[in-house]
Amino acid sequence: MYPEASSLTASTRVRCTGWRSRRRKSRSARCAPSGQIGRAAVLRAYRGQGVGSRLLRHAIAAAEALGWDQVWVNAQHSRRGFYASHGFIVISDLFTDAGILHQRMLRPLNQMACALRDAS
Repeated sequence: MYPEASSLTASTRVRCTGWRSRRRKSRSARCAPSGQIGRAAVLRAYRGQGVGSRLLRHAIAAAEALGWDQVWVNAQHSRRGFYASHGFIVISDLFTDAGILHQRMLRPLNQMACALRDAS
């Protein structure tokens, strides 16, 4: 679902896309070099079936393969529980984006690798 880690660099944008047919996406998300996972969306017909969780796990795996220390999202207020179930924590006050309440949430990555690097 994402390119091989050897072909990626820290400045690479990663796009995770799932297809329900040859012409129609069922889900997509992207990881920006800033660590943001954004533009995550699942078609209504596929919601509640674990598709969003699989998509998020793939985006996180891609970021880990790049050696990123963390990823973050601007989560819709009503979706905070979803992201929390994947290890994200709230790191901001509420804010409005496009008329919808959001909060920034962060998930540390590669914790063991980061601890080893920082210790040396």
